[in-house]
Amino acid sequence: MADHEQDIIERWRRAGERANEEKVRILDLDGTYRATSSSHPLGSYRLEHTPEGWACECIANGEYRMPCKHLWALADALDLDVLRDMRVEWDPENASLRAA
Repeated sequence: MADHEQDIIERWRRAGERANEEKVRILDLDGTYRATSSSHPLGSYRLEHTPEGWACECIANGEYRMPCKHLWALADALDLDVLRDMRVEWDPENASLRAA
């Protein structure tokens, strides 16, 4: 397996750990999915299905298109595959410059 593939798998592993540790929950509000925010007690992030896969409006995924704990929680709740069903762009040359 290439190093960049190992890196993305490791980022998803860490996202899963954070989602569990911070107790990220998925809410279904009239067909719209939202993930609770651990940094803003009354906040949440919109999750939407796009042609590229599920996306989150948080900074990590919304701006940098990296794995995030909110998408991990959604994958867990809906039994999705994080490597296949989520919108993530992987640029191994710039990975260290992007949000985790």
